[in-house]
Amino acid sequence: MTLGPTQKNFVTDLGEKAEYMTGISQWSPSAGFTCSIFGYSQAYADMFRQYYGHSPTYQNAQASAGCIIYQLAIEKCSSLCAQAVLKNIRSLDTEIFFGKVVFDNRGMNIGHKMVVIQVQNKAPRLVWPEKMSLHRFVYPISSVPGQ
Repeated sequence: MTLGPTQKNFVTDLGEKAEYMTGISQWSPSAGFTCSIFGYSQAYADMFRQYYGHSPTYQNAQASAGCIIYQLAIEKCSSLCAQAVLKNIRSLDTEIFFGKVVFDNRGMNIGHKMVVIQVQNKAPRLVWPEKMSLHRFVYPISSVPGQ
């Protein structure tokens, strides 16, 4: 259940039995994060869809985020020395369309937070964090569709 509700085929294949299934994700287009390159999360998703013909998965967004992090670090460098780039990556404290970026001394992005997705009305919906959500988490469930 970790990623199921975030995957396109999960809802398609399970139909109404997917309703109210809940899972976590690294990212959601409706998360509302912003950055100077793509603007906000949904704008990234819209540009991706227009270019590639399908909606981005969190893996697509995560790969793009890695490239942005690298770009931001290089922009702060006076040379392309690997140590200088790494130092700038480690010193980042910013937000991009994927979320908060701030690394600890192990190199872990401690600023990034997961989101919670729940299938509602046959679509994965962001339900947490509440301040980013357009949908409320449904619980308890009074009846399960298809049962």
